[in-house]
Amino acid sequence: GRPRGRDPARRARVPQISATSMPVKRVREAADGGASADIRPFGKHGDEEVRLITLCLGKMVVKVSTFGATITSVVVPNALGEQMETVLGFGEHAPYESCPYFGCTVGRFANRIAKGKFSLEGKQIDLPARNDRGNHLHGGARGWDKRVWALREASSTSCKLALRSEAGDEGYPGTVDATVSFALEWPARIAIEYALSTDATTVVNPTNHSYFNLSDGGATDVLDHEIMVFAETYLPTDATCIPTGELKPVSGAMDLRRPTPIFRGIGAADGGNGYDHNYVLAASAGAHEDGRGLRRAAWVRSPKTGIELTVLTTEPGIQICASNHLDGTCTGHAGRVYGPNAGLCLETQHYPDSVNHAHFPSTVLKPGEVFSSRTVYAFFSSASATEHT
Repeated sequence: GRPRGRDPARRARVPQISATSMPVKRVREAADGGASADIRPFGKHGDEEVRLITLCLGKMVVKVSTFGATITSVVVPNALGEQMETVLGFGEHAPYESCPYFGCTVGRFANRIAKGKFSLEGKQIDLPARNDRGNHLHGGARGWDKRVWALREASSTSCKLALRSEAGDEGYPGTVDATVSFALEWPARIAIEYALSTDATTVVNPTNHSYFNLSDGGATDVLDHEIMVFAETYLPTDATCIPTGELKPVSGAMDLRRPTPIFRGIGAADGGNGYDHNYVLAASAGAHEDGRGLRRAAWVRSPKTGIELTVLTTEPGIQICASNHLDGTCTGHAGRVYGPNAGLCLETQHYPDSVNHAHFPSTVLKPGEVFSSRTVYAFFSSASATEHT
């Protein structure tokens, strides 16, 4: 039968995550009494061992691979309390070698750099990889997503991974020491924190590249998901997804300031090319702040499961990508074939190609400085899931 619709007034009631309505309880010390981390072999990358860390808090279970500092699984309860997979991923290591960017930590520089070229302190930098229509994408041919990270700390609810990216890595200047931490927070939040330092001036822009599907982890598409983005402007791009430099007010299909089903706008977005754009997050310290330096970036909801996701971040932008490029060649959890629009990326980051736009927030990192960033993915299950007969 046909799904029963919801009260339209209810549609606009987006959860208000704030310091008062949802107090944050950090659980780095393992709220279950200091239980040790669940760390298991996950495969090999060449001669390097890859490990899988399982984090648990209540009914929330998150798995992280040391290959690419990758989130492989996020299980949360739906409106009925049933545990549901909410990201695209794989139950073994091998597919991560050939299926790009699923859940990984992207670096040194997320998104695109036009023609792989930019000027830094008067010197022209020419990155060798042109791995996306003549442009440099996600740190190059062997970015941080294709490296085995060292496991520095782990408990039952958090882990910290580290990577040294030597000077000249994919053409970037300076040796960068990077850490990324994944921590579960009460009641059902994943906090991701980055800390980067360098011995010579360079550019950095890390992010997480998880594909979310709050209905079934990618068995079907996300076109029925409702999305809301807390942005008044976005970055229009050229035919190769490089920003033109304009900060354009949102309008039409690009206006996601109210909860909107993805299918409603994706056909008209970017002239029919779909959503793959960076939104400029509201900078004011008003309604979009949670009281801890984070601003709300986006909200997503599955009408099938009642699972909602709010993204909060210290970053100035968020790339919304509805995975138009997935083509069914990768098969993941429970035999799910990941076809077009199987997942939704919510990548908090500095703006793409910011190295070539002086009016964009700077991504330059100098010796003695520390780049730090925090993003929280906060899950909530409402009891208003659409019923199917």
